[in-house]
This record gives sequence, structure tokens and C-alpha cells, in this order.
Amino acid sequence: MRAFEYLSVLISIVLGLGVTHLLAGAAKLMRFRADVRLYGPSLIWIGLLFLLHVQIWWAVFELRDVADWTFFSFLLVLAIPTLAYLLSALLIPDFDRETAIDLKASYFENRRWFFGLFTLIPLVSLLQEGIISGDIRWDADPVFRLGFLVLGLVGFGTRHERTHQWLAPVGFIAFAGYIAFLFLRLT
Repeated sequence: MRAFEYLSVLISIVLGLGVTHLLAGAAKLMRFRADVRLYGPSLIWIGLLFLLHVQIWWAVFELRDVADWTFFSFLLVLAIPTLAYLLSALLIPDFDRETAIDLKASYFENRRWFFGLFTLIPLVSLLQEGIISGDIRWDADPVFRLGFLVLGLVGFGTRHERTHQWLAPVGFIAFAGYIAFLFLRLT
């Protein structure tokens, strides 16, 4: 077994936990819909986070030829799916059948943590690229990542509801563009 194959198991487990949380949460939102006050931005972020988990799994394959792994470089790679999982856990509240679920209230209650962690993903990915490959190729990929960093900082810095109603669809469209532009083919 090569090092990448061994290390990718734990990465896949963490990503699987995140996807499971998102899908189970979405199923509960549908099943308990009478007790749920929906909020559009939360639903869009759920979709974006699902795509994020899949894109992380897809992009990790690019590391298959890395031969020289250190514990620190592996922690950087593992940090990204870990952050994605934490975002999922913050976005979908726990379901207690005795109380109604208000996605808007939950969203704004967790907003600073959510966007704070969200901003770490592009930072960690840039650091990861610099450490594992030895440099950062300044092409479209880091430009998109810096755009997501700005999006996260805006979400972190404002409580203004209208801004958050725009952030979610803009983020989703930007992330879909990111995937379409850079990740349609497995290389």
C-alpha cells in the first residue's frame, strides 16, 4: 500500500461523516418540515457544502503522486475536510422533536463561527499547496480561493440579513464556476 492510499482512508472517513451529516440533516428537514422554519440561505449553503465535500474528495486525488509525506503536510490535507465537516455541523441544527427548528435563527446564531471556519479553508489550502508542492501556482485556482476568502470575511463581518441573502447564491454560483473551470476532469 502506498502512502497516499493509506492516508486517503482517514480523509475519506472525515468527508463521509460530513456528507452523512448533510444528507441526514436534509432528510430530517424534509421529514419534520411541519416543525421547521426554512431559510433560503441555509438551504443554499447546504447544497454548496455538499458540493464542497465532493470537490475536496475529487481534488485530493491530485496528491496521489506525492511521495514525501510529513505529519504536518498530512494534517494540512486533513484540516480541509475537517473544516468542511464542522461547517456542516454548524449549519444544520440538532433536531429535537419537542421544539421547532428555525434555520434563520440557527444561521445567525452560528454565523461568526461558520464564516470564520469558512475563511480558513482557502487559507489552509494555499498553505497546503505551498508546503506540499513547494510553491503556489498563481493561476485561476488561488484567485478563486482568495475570492472565497473575501466571501467568508464578508459573511463573518456583517450581520445584515440582505447581505447574507446574497452571499449564499453568489457563493454557490462562484463555487459551481470554480468546479466547472478547474475540476471537471480527474487528472
